[in-house]
Amino acid sequence: MLENLSGETRLFPILGDPVKHAKSPHRLTLGFESRGQNAICVPLLVHDGALKPVMHSLALIPKCRGTFGNHAA
Repeated sequence: MLENLSGETRLFPILGDPVKHAKSPHRLTLGFESRGQNAICVPLLVHDGALKPVMHSLALIPKCRGTFGNHAA
């Protein structure tokens, strides 16, 4: 699953509080791998008060994908 992990890997974060029980990151990463995509989905614990700055910061990362506020990456 991590053989191609590099600076070219696209990151798909799933934000939440709590996120420790999220099963979708593993499933999505397996789906990326099965299609030959260099991508990974990771759960990130983000408390409600930090959501806005975290979303803004993620929107600034070129290989980070998703919808962050008004920014579609």
